[in-house]
Amino acid sequence: MITTTQLVTRARTWLLVAALTALAITVGALLGGSFVWVFAALAVIFNLIGYLYSDRIALRLARAEPLSALRAPEVQEAVRVLAARAAIPTPRVYVMPGEQPNAFATGRNPQHSAVAMTEGLLTGMPIEQVRGVLAHELAHIKNRDISSPRSPR
Repeated sequence: MITTTQLVTRARTWLLVAALTALAITVGALLGGSFVWVFAALAVIFNLIGYLYSDRIALRLARAEPLSALRAPEVQEAVRVLAARAAIPTPRVYVMPGEQPNAFATGRNPQHSAVAMTEGLLTGMPIEQVRGVLAHELAHIKNRDISSPRSPR
């Protein structure tokens, strides 16, 4: 069952994608000739790439690396337990450079999601607080309110 929050989030996302596509086609039309078709094709290509590879792009921009279970077994276990409690698939877990405690969730849907956290969060915070941050990020995944590392929270 879809919640109101999920419906509003999906509607906003589709509206933004449609607006950006319309802007690209308008620029192509203003340039005239066959540019309208070139810009329409580029809009479709960029939308497909963004949809299919948004998680990989965001993780690469954040310079995130997979967090191994050997390095932080308690974090991996916390993600597994919290994901089960939220009734979503367990996301991939990454760590990225940075002293400031921070984290983000990314991906096109819960089945293709990932959570990345900074070194500062991983090493500088008690596990109870890390669990709280992870629960927050998993709520974003559950509600399909998934962002890139550049988005403000």
